[in-house]
Amino acid sequence: MSDKAEKKKELILNTARDLFSKNGFKSVTMKDIVEACGISRGGLYLYYSGTAEIFEEILKREEYTEDAADVPDEKEPSDASFSDIFGLFLEKQKRRY
Repeated sequence: MSDKAEKKKELILNTARDLFSKNGFKSVTMKDIVEACGISRGGLYLYYSGTAEIFEEILKREEYTEDAADVPDEKEPSDASFSDIFGLFLEKQKRRY
């Protein structure tokens, strides 16, 4: 993937993370993300098929998997389950707002 494509993906993920944090997962649409990013709808769909895929990608990002070391039983980040990482994500969002 080109550097330009990586930057666009980062823009999408960072913007979507903010929208999910402020509005909740169910309230955010692809249209919301398009408008907040200032990109075309087709441009967004080149990278992601829907909000669920974007949300999953956000959860998989390294900043959350690094925090997975704090999961009970001291699991390695690569061994942390989706629910462990998701729980950490929610805790981080609570502290953020």
